[in-house]
Amino acid sequence: MPTNDINNALKSATSNLSNLQTNLTSLIKASDNSMSELKSAVNMLNTNYGTGDNAQTLYGGVTAMITSLNQVGSSTTKLSDGATQLTDGLSQLSNQSQKLVSGSSKLKEGTQKLSQNSDKLNLGSEKLNNGLSSLNEKIPTFGTAVSQLSTGSSQLTSGLDKLVANNSKLLSGSSQLASGATKIATGSSKLADGSTKLGDGLTKVKDGNQTLANKLSQANAAVNQVNANQFTYKQLANPASTKHVEKDKVPNNGTSMAPYMLSVALFVGSLAFNLMYDMFSPRKYPKNSFAWWLSKMTVLYPFAILQATVMYGLMVLAVGLSPVENFKTYLTLLVISFTFISIVTMLNLWFGKVGAFLSMIFMVIQLGGAAGTYPIQLSNGFFQAIHPYLPMTYSVNALRETLMINGTIVSDISVLLIIFVIVTVLIMLFYIVRFGSLQPITFKNNQETKQA
Repeated sequence: MPTNDINNALKSATSNLSNLQTNLTSLIKASDNSMSELKSAVNMLNTNYGTGDNAQTLYGGVTAMITSLNQVGSSTTKLSDGATQLTDGLSQLSNQSQKLVSGSSKLKEGTQKLSQNSDKLNLGSEKLNNGLSSLNEKIPTFGTAVSQLSTGSSQLTSGLDKLVANNSKLLSGSSQLASGATKIATGSSKLADGSTKLGDGLTKVKDGNQTLANKLSQANAAVNQVNANQFTYKQLANPASTKHVEKDKVPNNGTSMAPYMLSVALFVGSLAFNLMYDMFSPRKYPKNSFAWWLSKMTVLYPFAILQATVMYGLMVLAVGLSPVENFKTYLTLLVISFTFISIVTMLNLWFGKVGAFLSMIFMVIQLGGAAGTYPIQLSNGFFQAIHPYLPMTYSVNALRETLMINGTIVSDISVLLIIFVIVTVLIMLFYIVRFGSLQPITFKNNQETKQA
């Protein structure tokens, strides 16, 4: 059957079914109204005649009839709903049939175009077949290329692993490269400045060269005007005479080392004296602290004079030392001896055995910081820092002046005398402080013990 006839039949059926639904709906409404009136009549009958058995039977029958009618009404409602759904379905079927008609027309047109272009389709099929054949021939080459690509990918992965492993080195190199670039930029700037200065210098050299050429020309003209003779030649060859004068008399290395060794010997002698002689205990109870100090100094100072005298005599008579200033040398040795023995005695009095140890440490420090063997500039920073504060520094300097240089010793002797005065005051203060701890009865007991 043609599509248009089907479509028209569907439209006619839909219209008839719609009219039927309308009539059915009107019938349902009328049935509902009749049911309402029947229910009212049954209720009235039940109210007025409900006492008789016949009335009850009639009421039950009517109620059953009403229930059946309700069911009929419900079925009729469902029938109406079904009719409505059927009407909607027919409408949708009609719409789809119209789309089917339209699609059939397009299909017909497409079939006609396909028939018209069948030659082109065959030609394209042949080209596709040829292309597939060519592709099939290139597949082995493609497989080889894929294998090479896989190998290259593996090498790339290995290279990336190495790159990751050396990432820290790469970063360090980048930092160094950046630092080098900064230095290059700085150097370039300095090079540019230097180039500018070089240009200025070349200009000055050029001007100076021109000036030199002019002066040489003038000098040449002046020389040509001079009548040279033997005296002129000798004056030019030897324009000045030299005269050698020895400022310091240092005949040998022993003389140059003498100031250092004399200072060390006097300090060692002071240490030995304090080890042998007790500078604390008096032989008898002193009247006061000054008498106690004086009784000890009458032994200490003569020993200081004795060791300086013996040292000077041995150096001059036995060793053969020849000072440029004999009296100044002996005087310097006396001042050094008094100063060193006072320092060692003060440390022993105030600190006891610890003081003797401190004296040894102090001597060792002076050996390195007094510059007795080499200039202090050759020592390290520590000894250069303490060099001006060591008594042996001034004793070595003073003896160098009197033994070899023949210069002034006022500043060095003054420093040593100041140190001697300060240390002497500290020694007297010790005897003043400790005088109160002496007990006269101790000395009486000692004397009675000796007499017995």
